[in-house]
Amino acid sequence: MKREWLAGVLYQTREDAIQDVQAYMVYYNSRRLHTTLGNMTPQEFEKST
Repeated sequence: MKREWLAGVLYQTREDAIQDVQAYMVYYNSRRLHTTLGNMTPQEFEKST
């Protein structure tokens, strides 16, 4: 996970941490553009190949 996602975060429960990791994965795979993939998301890239 990227450091900026976790900066200063202290989770009260394990479930809170799990939910945050899942939210990051959704962001990373479906919203965040990757320059190495031609400014596409990983999901877009997979669909195009």
